Amino acid sequence: MKNLTFTKSRVLDYLWQYSRFYSQRLFECEEFSIEGKGYAAVTLLFSCFENICKSVTNDYDS
Repeated sequence: MKNLTFTKSRVLDYLWQYSRFYSQRLFECEEFSIEGKGYAAVTLLFSCFENICKSVTNDYDS
């Protein structure tokens, strides 16, 4: 059985293969968090997550 543990770097690698734009946005979330800008990091994280979900389902109107 394969090891199905997802690390942060593995998730970013998969996302980078799907879209470099979204991967860069998640990297920026981490940078904001490190700089102590938690509100901006969480806002960008949820916005990015919403756009990725819409992109995967091809439903941009929801």
